[in-house]
Amino acid sequence: MFKPDLSQFPQLRKARLFEGEQREGDICFNPTQCIHAVHNTRFTVSLTHNYVDATNLGDALADVVETFEEDLPMLAEMKRKDRLEFWSEMLQVEQDTVCASLLSVASLVSASVVESAVETAARGDDQCAALLHTSLAPHITAVRPRLLELVDTFLEQLM
Repeated sequence: MFKPDLSQFPQLRKARLFEGEQREGDICFNPTQCIHAVHNTRFTVSLTHNYVDATNLGDALADVVETFEEDLPMLAEMKRKDRLEFWSEMLQVEQDTVCASLLSVASLVSASVVESAVETAARGDDQCAALLHTSLAPHITAVRPRLLELVDTFLEQLM
């Protein structure tokens, strides 16, 4: 990544590269879907946090759908009695929390949650809110049916 072979990856010539040096106490923000690399020159402690707000909710929901679709065949192959226990242990939560969490994922495509995310991100700026709604609407419309279907399928498989 730091010295790519441009003959093998010619499209990298078009990439914008930002380079910087962080010092103790500095923070670096990488927006959603921003490819990045880090080269540590000495011992470093790094803390990362992924968050979801109105600016990346559509991408996050698409990732949820993709993950559920990847996990569904594995879930279907397991014995019914082992499924909920497996997910409970994997997520390190009580079994009833697994199902409640699935239902909360489904709520992420509700109009009220989307509106709340937009209001929080826009901070009272009507133009910003309109832009976020315009940007989010196609993503939510695209993932809502499949996400709700997958949540129902997971709940059926777990119960």
